[in-house]
Amino acid sequence: MAAPNTTDPAILTPSKSADEQRAAKEQALASLRSWQQFWKLTQIVAVIIYAIAILIALPLLLSTYGSHTLAQGTPVPTLAPATGSAGNAPATQDDVERLIAWAERVSQSAAEATSGANTVLGAIQALGVLITGVTVIVAIAVGVASFAGYRRVTDLERDLTERAKTLISESDERADVFEARVDKRADALEARLNAQVSQLEALLQKLAPYESKLETFNQQADQVQRMERTFTDTFQGLVQQSKDSLEALNLLQIGLKEFNNRNKVLAIRQLTKAYEVSPDHQAVTYILGELLTRSDEQGDLERGIAILEIALQRDPNNPSVNAALGYAHRLLGDRAGSDLGLPEPTRIEKRDNFYDKALGYYEKVIHERVLYDITGDSAFGGLAGLYKRRGRPGDLETAIYWYTRIADMTPGRSYPLNNLALLHDEAGNYDKSLEVFNASMRIAQRNLQANQYDQWSCFDLITASTALNASNDAEFYLSHAIRLTPTKGDVSKLRDGLNGLREVAEREELRQAIIQRIVEWTNNL
Repeated sequence: MAAPNTTDPAILTPSKSADEQRAAKEQALASLRSWQQFWKLTQIVAVIIYAIAILIALPLLLSTYGSHTLAQGTPVPTLAPATGSAGNAPATQDDVERLIAWAERVSQSAAEATSGANTVLGAIQALGVLITGVTVIVAIAVGVASFAGYRRVTDLERDLTERAKTLISESDERADVFEARVDKRADALEARLNAQVSQLEALLQKLAPYESKLETFNQQADQVQRMERTFTDTFQGLVQQSKDSLEALNLLQIGLKEFNNRNKVLAIRQLTKAYEVSPDHQAVTYILGELLTRSDEQGDLERGIAILEIALQRDPNNPSVNAALGYAHRLLGDRAGSDLGLPEPTRIEKRDNFYDKALGYYEKVIHERVLYDITGDSAFGGLAGLYKRRGRPGDLETAIYWYTRIADMTPGRSYPLNNLALLHDEAGNYDKSLEVFNASMRIAQRNLQANQYDQWSCFDLITASTALNASNDAEFYLSHAIRLTPTKGDVSKLRDGLNGLREVAEREELRQAIIQRIVEWTNNL
């Protein structure tokens, strides 16, 4: 919006009256100063005239004073007596003549003094008349000048008053005109401002839909920045510990290779060395902790939980670590639930306490769409197994939900379908159970052909064959499993699955025969 034009002549017009008034005042002051100077000059002339009169009278006064002094200085003659006379003798003729001559001189001096005094008095009188005349003339001149100056000042004052009234009237008129123009300009500016405000409000309404998009963009930008910082921090940490990390990573790769070859003992040994070399390496800490929780050795489960808690302290929101701790506490619950040395109520209470703690860890990761453990299976398998084992109302349906979800996460794995078939069998959905067992058997056969040492696929084939009453297949896969030399803990999981099958007449004989062979096999391990 354009600013108002402050150089508009109409706006500056009132300043002209002020200039005229200031010029009139200066002219009056100049006139007064002129009359003051004239009056001072008149006073100076009067002083000069008085000084001239004094200078004229002074020599006359001095002359008169000298004559009087001379007369006073003439000695008076005395009539001295004759020598030797005894008394006062009469004056002689000479004495009388001297006395007469002296009197004549004195009289002449007095006459001269009187003449000088008269002259001086005449001069003084003439000077007085002159001074009086000059004074009168000066007074008249001053009076005339004062009267003329008064008249001029009065006229000037009257003129200034009229001029001031005229200027005030003109100023009021121009002020009214100026005010009217200012009001008009203000109204125009207000109208323009209101129009622009309306345009701005319309623009804000158009921009309103983009506000939420901008907020979403800012959130995404913040997330990218956090990811960038996380990556930068991780990268810098790896660079700082490059030497130890490289050695730890080499040991980690060796340990994972041994674990894939089903050598848990060697795998744990290599991971333990890696942890000793680089105890701050998060990946080494997590993998060692989860391997120990899957070990059958005494104390390894508790040791694994302790190491996983260290990893959790470094990264409390790490999904893999939380899922591993959930699985480990579920195993503690399984162990407590199978402790026959405790009364059943105590045993169940202790088991459920561990299960509740396991659920606390799983609650932190259930929002993850896909999450895997170190075996490549879904990390939610432990959660589904918890609901399968606990047996509270609604747990069976929850377990079915999770195994269905896990089957979708890992379509190439047979174990979630195998467990899902067991749950449908337990729920009485016999036909659905057989359908799922067939699907599980196809995937397990494919996996075993790809890797003949895959004991878990072999275990799933044994369970599915038994459930489908395929005795030849069950015997074949059991013989193959025995050659793989699994651990007692792994075999116990196979036995638990077979025990979970309901007693169905056409397969019960086969189920019992397979369970008996597994028991004999376990006793020989």
